[in-house]
Amino acid sequence: MKNVKKSLALLFAVIFTFSAMSVVASAVAPVVTIASIGKTSVTLKPLGDQCVFGWKAIGADGDYYYVQGTNVIELSGSMEGYEIVAKNLQSNEVSTAVTVLAAPKAPVLKDSDFVSCTATTITMKANSKYQYKAFNKQLGFESEWSDENIITGLDKGTEYSVVARAKVAENQLLGEESNSILVRTAKRDAFIGKKEDCRIDLAYSGSVEKGQKIKLTAVGSFIDAATSDADTTPVEGDVRFVPYEWYAKQTDTGLIVASGDWVGNGRTIKTTTIDTTGVSVKAGDNPVDVSVEVLFVQQEYVNGKWKTIGKYLDSNSFPVKPPATGFQKILQILTGVINLATKVILKFFELFYAFLTKKS
Repeated sequence: MKNVKKSLALLFAVIFTFSAMSVVASAVAPVVTIASIGKTSVTLKPLGDQCVFGWKAIGADGDYYYVQGTNVIELSGSMEGYEIVAKNLQSNEVSTAVTVLAAPKAPVLKDSDFVSCTATTITMKANSKYQYKAFNKQLGFESEWSDENIITGLDKGTEYSVVARAKVAENQLLGEESNSILVRTAKRDAFIGKKEDCRIDLAYSGSVEKGQKIKLTAVGSFIDAATSDADTTPVEGDVRFVPYEWYAKQTDTGLIVASGDWVGNGRTIKTTTIDTTGVSVKAGDNPVDVSVEVLFVQQEYVNGKWKTIGKYLDSNSFPVKPPATGFQKILQILTGVINLATKVILKFFELFYAFLTKKS
């Protein structure tokens, strides 16, 4: 019996202790914790049925406006900010107020705030106080807000509305969006030409006889419409190499024997002829080398225009032999006649053999 009494006493003591702890706990002042902040509302961490949240504008007279049954507080009416508290309904103790600043004003965007774009990005004027976003309602697309001035993840050749908003401080309502400006992304990514792609082609066979003309083809670096399905219309950031001028120099004497230019012609593949009349080589001399050097200008497409940003010099060479003597010319003619006659005879025998072996 004594053991039963002791057990009951112990049980009542435990119940009393927990009840006392519960009363003390319910009497503790609540703490306001912000979960998230929107444009006009603040979501708070729930505190249970025994607590309600209240708010008022900073500096406003009177008591807080308490909201029953919700942890989402809608705020309005202040240009400065708000105080948010929680109250324990059992003890009427009120938490320390948490300050939420009012939303910053909406920026004003101008067309001049747009800087450039690629096929997948839009670059706006750098402003450390702004965030940027792009959207296309017809496509149902809306990018994330970017803290930088570059908006990524876009589609090529697509029109977007771009808006900005002011960056906010900690515990501040999100700012209103600015007016929108329209920006269309590029049809393709910028092409970056390389000087290694440039070359000089000289059309000749063996040695060139003094006085002959040979064909010079200077090939720069840009999108080749014949081999690429890319749009060759220039876009911001394109870089190309364009043949600009050329000269042919006799290697052993250092004298320029021919020269020319393609000034004002923006094509990246250009041709001309080199006249070897000025080469100093006489009958009986060994062939001499002529070096052909082409100056390529490196250009970038900026703000709708090609801008020269560098230069590159490339070279190739060909041998020039003395002009043929009278005897050599006669020999060349005879050799040509013999070669032609040989071809005719071979063709005759080929046809004759075909006739003889033809099945009747």
